[in-house]
Amino acid sequence: MAERSPFAQYKMRRLALQMRSFTVNELKASSGASTETIYGFLHDLKQKQEDLFATESLGSERPGRPSLRYTLTARGVDFLASQNVAVAKEFNEAAFTEDPSLRPMSRKTRKSQGGIGVLQRGLRIRGEITGTEDFEIHGSVEGFIRLEQFRVTVQATAEVHADIIAREVVIWGKVKGNVRAIERIEIKKDGALRGDITTARVMIEDGADFKGSIEIDRSGVVETTGKISKPKAADLRAATHR
Repeated sequence: MAERSPFAQYKMRRLALQMRSFTVNELKASSGASTETIYGFLHDLKQKQEDLFATESLGSERPGRPSLRYTLTARGVDFLASQNVAVAKEFNEAAFTEDPSLRPMSRKTRKSQGGIGVLQRGLRIRGEITGTEDFEIHGSVEGFIRLEQFRVTVQATAEVHADIIAREVVIWGKVKGNVRAIERIEIKKDGALRGDITTARVMIEDGADFKGSIEIDRSGVVETTGKISKPKAADLRAATHR
């Protein structure tokens, strides 16, 4: 029997978001859910909206039922993420009420101990962002992000109109601005960057959207000013295939 509890559905959505592309057997192995539960989850997803995922036939595992690979579209990622944000808030508040010690520390205390700062979906920041922890963006940022020793992750729901300086930058969403990273920059499938890159290593996945120049800098120091120059062809080939 398909599991319809909020937590079971939350877990299914979370795993689907992590995998992005999966077969029923792969999702079953990761979640421990029954085949019926997974097909129910996919059916519910299709009922919500037609273009939340694409399917690819992999041939028949047994007569009458071809094996399919399901790949979430950008709209599907956004839809599942928005559903899980609402459910997670309910779970968290119930847990905090039962055990107040579970409630997160204040922003000031958390920054003093390090960790991950999160800008939730639906929130917008304008101005300069600095800090002493990794930063994960689900919402909107306009201005300047300066986190030289930390990692900046631009999630699929995020829109960033800002220059970014960080140790590492990973882009799943949309960025318009120059990006400088001491160690590496990754532009994931469905990610988009309009701007120049300066970094030691750059990884651009198939399906990513990038328009700009790339400068390879392995000195371990990222300059905060100055125009990025166009890379040599050899450096560009080495960077994109690393």
